[in-house]
Parts: sequence; C-alpha cells; structure tokens
Amino acid sequence: MKGYIINPDKEIVSKIIDGIYRKDGHCPCRVKVDETTLCPCDEFIETGNCICKLYLPIENTCKVKCDVAFVPVDGTYTMDFKEAAYLINKIEPKIAVPIHYGSIVGTSQDANEFVKLLHSNIKGVILMK
Repeated sequence: MKGYIINPDKEIVSKIIDGIYRKDGHCPCRVKVDETTLCPCDEFIETGNCICKLYLPIENTCKVKCDVAFVPVDGTYTMDFKEAAYLINKIEPKIAVPIHYGSIVGTSQDANEFVKLLHSNIKGVILMK
C-alpha cells in the first residue's frame, strides 16, 4: 500500500499473523468473514484506517531510529523511491540501502533516484547493480 508500511512492532505483527492463520487468511479485525474480506480489509482501502494496526502510515514511522535502514523503492507493491527517501530523510540513519527492485518490479533507476534524494548526512548504498 502506498504511503503505508508494515508495523515494525514484531509482537503486534506476530499476533496479527496468528489471527490471519486462525481465520484462514482473513484479516483478524474483521467480524464478518467471507471470501471477499481478505486483508487489507475494505475499511482500510476506503478510509486508510487499519483497525488491527498491521499497516501504519509512513508519518507514524518517523519516530524509528536506526543506524542502517533497508527500504523498498519499487513503487508497485511498496512505497516508491520518493516516498522511501522522504521516510529515510525523516528517520536519519547513517546508511540507507534501497531494496525490492530490479527483478520483478522496480528498476535500478529507482534505487539511483532514491540515493539522489537522500540528505547529505545519509550514505546511500546500492548493493545490487
């Protein structure tokens, strides 16, 4: 989902995954479950509010602090390189590594553009050429 990331809290995500498993692939925050209620649920798509907190708006993740960040840049199934650079510039790690590009979705140009958008105090490292 563009503009969102998966919750970095491993405990919350683990509980959600367990709930999805117990409901045969359906989102655990849904009361009514049928073949049309797969996660992400309709409410999330319509309102941007993920009730179970599996997905968080990028803005909510800017509180994360780390030295090295690996961030997807493909823009198809994840944030694009501009959204990724925005997030990384807010988090301010020492090193940022673009991922999730170059084979099925995304291109090496996405990775290069991502690195160009980083603030000068953040080293962009492209591992896949």
